[in-house]
Amino acid sequence: MVETDRSQVGDLARRLFADLADPQSILAGHEGWHDTLWEALEDAMLPRAWAAEGVGGAGLTAWEAGQIAEAAGAFALGVPLVETMVAHHWAARAGLALPAGPIGVGPSRLGDRIVCDDGGRLTGVMRDLPWESGPLMVAVEHGDVLVLALVEREQCVLQEQPGLSGDQRVVARLNNVMPMATGETR
Repeated sequence: MVETDRSQVGDLARRLFADLADPQSILAGHEGWHDTLWEALEDAMLPRAWAAEGVGGAGLTAWEAGQIAEAAGAFALGVPLVETMVAHHWAARAGLALPAGPIGVGPSRLGDRIVCDDGGRLTGVMRDLPWESGPLMVAVEHGDVLVLALVEREQCVLQEQPGLSGDQRVVARLNNVMPMATGETR
C-alpha cells in the first residue's frame, strides 16, 4: 500500500459516504442508491481494504480498517461494507477467494453455533444476520480448528427479521448444507 497519513483512510471513507450515503436521500426513497454506493465502494477498494495486497486487497492495518468502520457507523451505512471487509480479511488468511460484491458474515450473535459433520456439511441457526445478498461466510468450529465456509444464499432457509434501523436482518438455518468452499484460518 502507498504510504499515507493514517487519518486519510477515514477521511476518504467519510467523504465518499457523505456524497453517496446521505441519510436524507436514502430516507427520501431515492432508487438505486445501494448499487451506486456499492460500485463506488468497490472502485475505492474499501470492501477489500483490510485484505493483504498479495490477494488483491489494499493491505490496510486493523487500525486503518477501523477508521473505515468508524466512518460507516457514523453514517449508519445501509450496506454491509464492514462485514465484507472482515470477510475478505479472514478469507485471505484461510486461502479462500471471494467474489466481488457484498458478503455476509456469521454467526453474529453469541450462542449461535454452526456445526460441521465429518463429511463437511453444516447445520445450525444464525440469528440477526445483516445479510441481504451475496454469499455468506460462516465461522465453524471443527474439532479445535476454526474453519471458514462459504455458502450461497439459496442453500439457507431464511426468515426476514427487520433491524432497528430498518435494515435487512435474517435468521439463517443451515440444514446439512455442503459449502461452496472451506478453508482453515491461519
